[in-house]
Amino acid sequence: MGKVNLNSARLFIGRHVNLHLKDGSVIVNVLIANVKRKSHRKKIAVFYGASARKVSAVPLKEIDWAEPLNPALFS
Repeated sequence: MGKVNLNSARLFIGRHVNLHLKDGSVIVNVLIANVKRKSHRKKIAVFYGASARKVSAVPLKEIDWAEPLNPALFS
């Protein structure tokens, strides 16, 4: 897969994914809650979490690619 940009990140909102970061680490099985631009349209953050109460953020430029998970696993 190619580099994740703002438009491709927005497609994953509300879906479970594995986020592969550029440093080689993987954030496993997270729900993408939102994608927002921070100050002056330069910084974009992807908000993810396992629940609505505990949400974390990662800068979009740190994400190498996102692997969508099978939705049948969660029903």
